[in-house]
Amino acid sequence: MARIISIVNQKGGTGKSACTANLAVGLAQKNMKVLIVDADPQSDVSAGFGYRDCDESNETLTALMDTVMKDEDIPSDCYIRHQAEGIDIICSNIGLAGTEVQLVNAMSREYVLKQILYGKERISLLPIDVGKYSFRDKISGVMCMGVLGHLKRDEQEKLLYKLDKNLNINVPILIELLEPKFLVAPVGSRISVATQGRLRYETYITDIKQVGMDQWTWRLTYKVFCGKNIVSTVDSLMSWNYQSVEKILNQLTKMHFRTAKLSETLLLAIKAR
Repeated sequence: MARIISIVNQKGGTGKSACTANLAVGLAQKNMKVLIVDADPQSDVSAGFGYRDCDESNETLTALMDTVMKDEDIPSDCYIRHQAEGIDIICSNIGLAGTEVQLVNAMSREYVLKQILYGKERISLLPIDVGKYSFRDKISGVMCMGVLGHLKRDEQEKLLYKLDKNLNINVPILIELLEPKFLVAPVGSRISVATQGRLRYETYITDIKQVGMDQWTWRLTYKVFCGKNIVSTVDSLMSWNYQSVEKILNQLTKMHFRTAKLSETLLLAIKAR
């Protein structure tokens, strides 16, 4: 059985790439099969194994994640590059910085990488078209549903009904909600900023419209900076069916979920029976 080792630190310069490369070589020398997945936009591990052209390549983790988010078929070779030393690697490039912000609006974004590594049929995803989806097995374990607001009200009800039928008792679900302040945020507002290593991620509202009683559309612009230079810019149109926390809690209660409000943007629901 494969073992996954994740080397993660949001701060730059902590030795993630060096540790990954040395650990991979050490395991390969023990006659173990090793696959490195370089998930760093700076692609230092890829460069360390001789792949310095990744920014010009379309066969990287960036392309694979884009394929999954578009619900297209993943290439059979997963763009794996083979080393003579017995180490395989999926390279990254600077475009991964843009992919990271695109994941904000992606359904089941927590499983995109897992879908690449394990295949679509082995994991449970929550697609936008929930009417066509059925769970093959009972679900036991924590599920993060993503943001309910991406679904229309009838789609929300279908999803919750299917979860009610397929979840084991006492399984918790985390439900993310839209911050109410976004409903009144002026155009041009910067709504988030985060730094990772040399990269800085900023999100702006570039357009906002109310298209129905509870329906809104936003155009968000995600910008990735390296110092003062813009590395990537992604525009994303987001539709939202806004419901108050109280309405969603009431809906969950009617469907036999115990509920708790963890914050203004996060709810906890547990199947009661």
